[in-house]
Amino acid sequence: LPEMDYGNKPSDGGNLIFEDRSDVAALVASNPQSAAFIKKYVGSFEFVRSTFRHCLWIDDNEREMALSIADIRERIKKVFEVRTASKGKQSNDGARNPHRFVYAPHRQGTSLIVPRVTSENRPYLPCGFLDENSIIADTAAAVYEAPIWLLALVASRLHQQWIANVCVRLRTDYRYSNTLGYNTFPVPKLTEQNKAD
Repeated sequence: LPEMDYGNKPSDGGNLIFEDRSDVAALVASNPQSAAFIKKYVGSFEFVRSTFRHCLWIDDNEREMALSIADIRERIKKVFEVRTASKGKQSNDGARNPHRFVYAPHRQGTSLIVPRVTSENRPYLPCGFLDENSIIADTAAAVYEAPIWLLALVASRLHQQWIANVCVRLRTDYRYSNTLGYNTFPVPKLTEQNKAD
C-alpha cells in the first residue's frame, strides 16, 4: 500500500492558523500579496463537517517575501516566541524556522485524508481526496499523492471492521492508526485490473 503519514503539525500557539475567515479576508484586503501564503486547513473535525479553516503555508524560498508583510511577520514572531518557550524538543527545534509547521510532510498533488477519530455509527470510514492547496492537519492521517483506487480500499466495510478490531478506541469511537490499522491491513497483491475495478 502507498505510505500513510500523519497530517501537518503546526505547534504555533495558533499563529499559523486562522480560526475565522474574516481574519483571512482582512489580511488579504490589506495585503493582497499575502493570498499566495494562505491555504485551506482541514483536520478530522472539518472534513466530516465538509468545512475548512485556513493556515499560513510558507515555503523556505518564500520566507523573505512573506516576512515583508507586516501582519505575517508579526504572526511568525509570535510562533518563534511560543516555540522558544516550549518544553518540547520538536517545538524548540522548530523555533529556527517559525514560518513553517514543525512537522510538514505535505506534498504537491492529490492527498487522501482519513480522520483519526470517527464514530462507530458510520457505515464506512470517512475519507476523501483533497487538492494540493489543502493542508491536512495532524488530527487526520494522510496519503500524499494517493492513487484513486486507494479510496475504495480505505472506505471498504472490510477495512472498517479491521480498524474496529485492531485499533484502540476513544470511548466508543474508532481511533484510526496508520501503524496499527493501515500498515497491518492484509491486502493481496493488486493487479492493474483489480485497481481499475
